[in-house]
Amino acid sequence: MAEARDGGVDSIERDEVQKLLCICDPEDTLEVECRLSERFPELTVVKSSDILIEVMPAGLSKAGAVRFLCEHWGVDPADALAFGDNYNDVPMLEVAGHGYLMGNAPDELLARMPLHAPSNDEDGVARALEELGFVR
Repeated sequence: MAEARDGGVDSIERDEVQKLLCICDPEDTLEVECRLSERFPELTVVKSSDILIEVMPAGLSKAGAVRFLCEHWGVDPADALAFGDNYNDVPMLEVAGHGYLMGNAPDELLARMPLHAPSNDEDGVARALEELGFVR
């Protein structure tokens, strides 16, 4: 990393940063996501809420992590459980055979995804795991 004369940083090496989080006006989030994706096709750009956009190295995703861990542990992704509550979780929930959307997720996603768990404020993951018989 190069130091600027004022002690600040004037450049950042790509391998030193794993994620940038952009906070947007909710009315501009989709446009910003689209513009960033077009300008930086070598990066993964994903909306994670109505005001947040995550920018990461290409191929870095929660879905990729599920696939990697399933392969590492010899588990079929169709047998995997995953829990998420926003737009950036959708690919992960689709990769896992049992992808649960939390009750506090945006209505658009709740209408689209078939499996739901109670909200984060209602201990949704724990309650879903109890209902599935994984914990008591």
